Amino acid sequence: PVVYDNVTLLQAAERLGIAVFASGPLMEAQLLQGMVGPLDHIMGLKDAKTTAAKLVQFVRSVPGVTTVLVGQKAQEHVESNVALAAQPRLPKSMWSLVSEQIEQALRNHEQQTKASSVT
Repeated sequence: PVVYDNVTLLQAAERLGIAVFASGPLMEAQLLQGMVGPLDHIMGLKDAKTTAAKLVQFVRSVPGVTTVLVGQKAQEHVESNVALAAQPRLPKSMWSLVSEQIEQALRNHEQQTKASSVT
């Protein structure tokens, strides 16, 4: 039977046993612009060596996401992704905290960008 609860799309997919693949988690590297540095202090992402690896670790840990599809244009990308795949995903409680910290980092970056464009 179908239950009409107020749930997110990912929650519904998880309940129905549907695998969810995240594709293009870095938005063709656009997400990397301005994010180098601001993610370094986020506790749950400190083990990832690059900004790209930090963002992929975050996305692959989203509750309900089964896997993340990433482009790999260089051997170093393959090696980084293989190393990341060997790491455990963030626990749900840690993911929520990291999510809040990333949102704050994005807001701070946006404010700094606006302030610098005004001057």
